[in-house]
Amino acid sequence: MRTGAVILIAILLGVAGVASPFAARAAAPEASSAPAGADAGLIAELVEELGHPRYANRQAAAMRLERMGLRAFDPLVGAAEHPDPEIAAAARRLLGKIGVRWNRLEDPPQVRTILSQYGDATPKKRTYLVAQLTTLLPESADALCRVARYDLDPRVSRDAALSLLTDRGGLRDGASEGRLIEAVRAANRRLTEDFGPSQRPAAGWIAIALASRDAPAIAAPLWGDAIAAEREVLALGDTTTNASIVQRLLWLRFDAAARAWTTSGGDAAGAEVDRALDAILEFEPDNRLPLLQVALARLADAGAWGPVDRALERHAALLDSKRGGYIAARLRLREGRTDDAERLAEAALAQPPDDDEAKLLDGVVLFDARTLIGKGLEDEGLSDWARREFASAVADWEELPANAAYAAMLLAESLADDARYAEAAEALAPLVDSLSAGDERAKRYRRLREATGGRLTLPSPEFLAGRGRYFAGLAARERGDHEAEVAALRSALEHEPADADALIALYRAAKPLADDTVPEDGATDQDEELLAETRKLIREMMREFEEAIEQNPNNATPYNQWAWLVANTEGDYDKAVRYSRHSLRLSPGDAGYLDTLARCLYAAGDLEAAIVAQSRAIAKEPHLGVMQRQLEFFQNQRDGR
Repeated sequence: MRTGAVILIAILLGVAGVASPFAARAAAPEASSAPAGADAGLIAELVEELGHPRYANRQAAAMRLERMGLRAFDPLVGAAEHPDPEIAAAARRLLGKIGVRWNRLEDPPQVRTILSQYGDATPKKRTYLVAQLTTLLPESADALCRVARYDLDPRVSRDAALSLLTDRGGLRDGASEGRLIEAVRAANRRLTEDFGPSQRPAAGWIAIALASRDAPAIAAPLWGDAIAAEREVLALGDTTTNASIVQRLLWLRFDAAARAWTTSGGDAAGAEVDRALDAILEFEPDNRLPLLQVALARLADAGAWGPVDRALERHAALLDSKRGGYIAARLRLREGRTDDAERLAEAALAQPPDDDEAKLLDGVVLFDARTLIGKGLEDEGLSDWARREFASAVADWEELPANAAYAAMLLAESLADDARYAEAAEALAPLVDSLSAGDERAKRYRRLREATGGRLTLPSPEFLAGRGRYFAGLAARERGDHEAEVAALRSALEHEPADADALIALYRAAKPLADDTVPEDGATDQDEELLAETRKLIREMMREFEEAIEQNPNNATPYNQWAWLVANTEGDYDKAVRYSRHSLRLSPGDAGYLDTLARCLYAAGDLEAAIVAQSRAIAKEPHLGVMQRQLEFFQNQRDGR
């Protein structure tokens, strides 16, 4: 590291000095930075005394160093690599004797609980404990700084620093981010004031990260020095580092460069962004396009549109593909350049599917880029672009039946999410007709399903037919054709008896309510015969879900299915809430299960809790129209509309 850069970091952190984080690798031990204060020279002398010819001198030096405790820790870490084997061995013995008090009285209770296990844990267990501490950020920042500085295992030390700087636990908002930075700054200052500066790489990384907050233009090149040192270690085959550590450092450098550009702009800052991006792509040449996509998204998040434009131009050849075209289109859409975005999306649609994007089975294309990329676009809410890719794939039913069937299902579900039920049914109709006819394409499709494990991978012909009839039933309901609605829904259940959505729709056809509220006894316009038939089917489906729960009580799906069915029809609504909550314990945070919980809470009469749960579901899947409509319904009920 440059001397001037070290001094700058020290000034920014408000400490007496920061040792080079690369000194242990880049310089001889006697040239390494020593702790600040009056003990520095004395400790250096005592370290050399560990190699004295006289035993008494060696013992006296060892005793004094041991009494100094953590003040002697960093010099002893450096001495452990001393060219004199006797000094190196003595330093390693002393490091084992110096006790690190991992817990502090100021630590929050959860942090103290984790750290109470730390001292006696193996390196593997300590890595696990570091991961636990990361989930408690920013409250665990001080503890992770201690681990980065004092864990003797270089990999654990590095992991603690990088977990602190890159993983960020559950931090998502600017306020928490600011608290984290201040907590790290305070911990780093306290450790330096109490025990002197550190020469360990992990401590140096923390110092550079803090400096990048105050002077990103200076700090960004410092990451280059740190990365170069770590790559040298990696090239030597040293087990203290690995490729993942270098990758995370490369991203820290890139983020610092992007921050520098947004702070001051200019050609120099832009060139540093270019160098940081090139280093990432060079390190993983076989993964360049996905890495470029991540980098461009980070630049867009930072509002660094100048570097985005330059990267798109510099890497135009890499982006010359279907996936690459949509990467560029997304960026232009985020920037507000909708005409350019649409032009790029149309060009991407015209690109042939890349063989590298295809999912193969025994050398045969199962899904191609149109379906896989379209699914990603749909998940991001770019439904118009996704549907065009799906439609293109469906047209290739003759050549790629599995791909076409999956694309048809995705297209139909996408249209249904916009309440375009008639179009959804039409999207499935040609494939359903072909599969029903049993022609050669249908036989080929069934063989593929068998080879891939059945419905777990590819939708069954029965499932596709059932969904098509379900959508046709919803379309009939919209146009007021009750007879066609009931016929279509009955047909849906004949094809796919386990489709709870179709049974719910049939129940509503039997017991229609204008506002779609939970039915109450005495509702008018009921089809009593159909209602009795539907209630029988509901009881049977509930029993099937309960049997599935008995067979596998740790599977969240049947709990969710039971709860969804009852909450949308009739039954024990309190039990539905319990089942729904249990499904979320088994599969925490699942957006679909949160959507179910919201409906259960509504059915049980807790409207405000239903709105909260539905809002949480939408936060995870903000582009799903069906979830948005349910939230709007709950809000209208609350507001009396």
